[in-house]
Amino acid sequence: MKIDIDGTVLGNGRIVVATEKHIKKYYFNEKQFKEIKDCVEMMKTFHGDLFVDMFEKDFLCVTMNRINFYINKGDYRLDIKNYLKLYKVFGDKKCKRDLTPRNLLYRKSDSKFFIIDWDNVEYFNNKEECYKFYKDQLCDYRWSEWYELDRSEIEKIFQEEWKLISS
Repeated sequence: MKIDIDGTVLGNGRIVVATEKHIKKYYFNEKQFKEIKDCVEMMKTFHGDLFVDMFEKDFLCVTMNRINFYINKGDYRLDIKNYLKLYKVFGDKKCKRDLTPRNLLYRKSDSKFFIIDWDNVEYFNNKEECYKFYKDQLCDYRWSEWYELDRSEIEKIFQEEWKLISS
């Protein structure tokens, strides 16, 4: 593979390639490598069976095993419980960004969940910032539209689940 880039790479500057056995993400913006590596390390901690390798040269390549998956369309509470497991692992120090319904996949063979799109990290200075991040991410319009629930219903479920994990 050879890619010539003429200009400035913006954002993560990534290309995603799927093979029969793997998903490879190639990143070209060197300014993003440190944050991507940190997020990949988080992923390895959370999903050791999903991560394969990471290679850096003029680009950063993250390779993951490919899984046969489905996206949950039926249970908001189950989805946010799975996202809130990030809090159990990483506490109120950091989390991956973009906690959307589409970034949570379930393996067809056993319904094990996988959180995808580990490109960016959100860091917190205190518990309040952490709480606000999770609430904003897990109660926003994407969830309301996905599950056809109103915001007050989503916020109520979120508060119940947050109370269980943060007490």
